[in-house]
Amino acid sequence: MKKMVKRLLLGIGIALFLLLAAAILIPIVFRDKIEAAIKEEVNKNLLADVDWGKWSFSILRSFPNLSAGVSDVQVTNRAPFEGVKLAEIGKFTVTIDVKSLWRDKLEILRVALDKPEIHVRILEDGSANYNIAVPADQASETSPFHISLKEYAIRDGHILYEDLSQGITAELFNLQHTGSGDFTQDLFTLKTKTGVGLLNVEYGGIRYLKKARVDLAADIEVDVPGSTYRFSENELSINQLVLGFEGWLAMKENGYDMDIIWKTKKGDLASLLSLIPAEFASDLDGVEMSGTVALNGNIKGEYAGENLPAFSLSAGVDNGRFQFPGLPESAENIALDLNIGYPGGDDLDRMVIDLKKLTLNMAGNPLEARLRLINTVSDPLIDAALKAKIDLSTLGQVVPMDEELKGRFTADVTLKGALSAIENQRYDDFTADGEMTLQDMTYRGDSVPYPIGIQSMLFQFSPRFLSLEEFSGSVGSSKLRASGSMDNYLQWWLKDETLTGNFTVAADRFDLNELAGSAPAPEKPKSGQPSKESQLSVIEVPANVDFRLNASAGEVIYENLTLSNLKGELAIRDQRLDLREVFFNLFGGSVTVSGGYETRDPKAPRIDLRYAINNLDIAQTASAINTVSQLAPIAKYCAGKFSTDLGMTAVLDEHMEPVMSSLTGRGTLS
Repeated sequence: MKKMVKRLLLGIGIALFLLLAAAILIPIVFRDKIEAAIKEEVNKNLLADVDWGKWSFSILRSFPNLSAGVSDVQVTNRAPFEGVKLAEIGKFTVTIDVKSLWRDKLEILRVALDKPEIHVRILEDGSANYNIAVPADQASETSPFHISLKEYAIRDGHILYEDLSQGITAELFNLQHTGSGDFTQDLFTLKTKTGVGLLNVEYGGIRYLKKARVDLAADIEVDVPGSTYRFSENELSINQLVLGFEGWLAMKENGYDMDIIWKTKKGDLASLLSLIPAEFASDLDGVEMSGTVALNGNIKGEYAGENLPAFSLSAGVDNGRFQFPGLPESAENIALDLNIGYPGGDDLDRMVIDLKKLTLNMAGNPLEARLRLINTVSDPLIDAALKAKIDLSTLGQVVPMDEELKGRFTADVTLKGALSAIENQRYDDFTADGEMTLQDMTYRGDSVPYPIGIQSMLFQFSPRFLSLEEFSGSVGSSKLRASGSMDNYLQWWLKDETLTGNFTVAADRFDLNELAGSAPAPEKPKSGQPSKESQLSVIEVPANVDFRLNASAGEVIYENLTLSNLKGELAIRDQRLDLREVFFNLFGGSVTVSGGYETRDPKAPRIDLRYAINNLDIAQTASAINTVSQLAPIAKYCAGKFSTDLGMTAVLDEHMEPVMSSLTGRGTLS
């Protein structure tokens, strides 16, 4: 009996030893074979360059299953997306049913992506960098091998989505996502949970969401043969706004078909105000709020080519009110009635935007607005009005503000008619009447080193132009006067045409050092390199403006230079700023500057400048300009004058410094 027990224990011990040895040796023995097979299939079937770091295989980690992992996975796009990394994945882990390695179906129990960085880019022609699969007629033949999946996860993800064709940018930080379901079935339920720590969304240059928190719980009924996905009782949270949605989405051969509705699950004002970025509205904890909110909509129909589905959006606020703790005043009578509708098809002219009412009263300062817009593409027909009377000094009694703001803003504007009436110079058929004024405004804050003031500003509206009748303002000790007009402000607003205008600006004295915020001067870093705070960044010239600016100034202060009797013309057009015969006196002589600065490529701005310098005093020039004194130290002891014609071109870096290899110049000296 004892011998039998010993033999049994010995057999069990040997079996455990062999099992442990297999758990250790199988991943090592098959490692090269598995990696080579994966790399071969990837290279055959992707139009991208794929690379990865260290592989690891283990059965012990997920016994009795096989766990495989690879770190530092990189997917780099090819033309026309050279240099764009579609994906950088910190670690890619797969858990496999080890028994399925000897079957014709590989059963993947779990796939996990740790710290993935995904960059999706769609060009203006619609080509997308995620279309990296080799076309079916070019793909290599593969063995009849099948894969099933049960669960997947993304941890600490970062996704950047850029659609240049639609002007949409979205960025997700700290993405957490899980999904599970029996992917081997034709009909199954996919259970998903998604969390986004920070979400930014921009469309058409307007930031709609900034640093928003997003959570999504969705159960999706998947019909694989029908390529249909059904949603029921799902919940999407954006900050405190909670939306429920249901419906279905079907993938067609040439597009999509859908029927989805959504509505708010929480109808309080706090849910809507939570969408305001924190820098514009302080923390809402402790804020007294009341009123009802409704946000509903639907999208239904086919999306294929130019054909769009029908959609509607309805947003409403009734009897809204909020008051921050510790502040004496509140915002009252908040009301909103907005409806946007489109019946579907390929004619966006059929869209109707109807803002029936927007009202707000802050500390006795009323604001009212309405807008109705139809024929949105071919010939916008507008009916809009704005009325406001606001004492800016009272805003800090309603909303927490660190800055000091004073002044009075008033507006009474009416716009009504078809844009074609203006384009065809039938000005009597279009109503554009009213004015906006700003009086005795003063702004002081940490973001500007000197107070900014507007003593008076008056805009008058007419069908022909928006006229700046009067402007007098100041920045620190610099005082400005301006007037002018913008000729096609309605076409710019409604049809995104280039905004044209002509202005005259004058100043008795203008201190650019104050405008740049150079006082007090920051302490230089010990390394001798400019600090990050003092380094400039590229200033982009707008693409959709065409302005002419006639400028004059009795005196302009720039660093240690004093320019006198400045006059000339500045022009802004097509992402380029041109200086045209800008004249000023300096060092007993005169300088005339022409040329330009362009930012058509914001990563490599260009300058081309021409100087006509006449009779500048040599000693004064050497004493004031370090470059001259360093190149010719004796110059500061010389008497006389010099003249030169000098031209230069250069490409600038991201700190607005010339790239020395691109710098060219020529001229004459006398």
